[in-house]
Amino acid sequence: MDWMSEMCINEETKIMGGDIKWNSPTEGIDCQILKIGSKGWQKGKVQIEVNKNFKSGETQTFIKFCPDELPEKKSPLDDIRQSEEYKKLSNNN
Repeated sequence: MDWMSEMCINEETKIMGGDIKWNSPTEGIDCQILKIGSKGWQKGKVQIEVNKNFKSGETQTFIKFCPDELPEKKSPLDDIRQSEEYKKLSNNN
């Protein structure tokens, strides 16, 4: 990558390269991921952004996954509803 930061034509002529920024298409790239604790593959799109700074030598990579189907939201009451105390109370009514 260093050859891209500066190109020498001759001793007097140098072309300085700038930073490089690459983005995947805004609509994302079709993919599937396997999430820990899930029951299978989840379809969606991935968006990737890579930034290269030649002066610092730093490279930053950002990856974002956008699922095709939104996961079901868990209710804060779900844990309570699964408790034995709640089951006993609901059976009394």
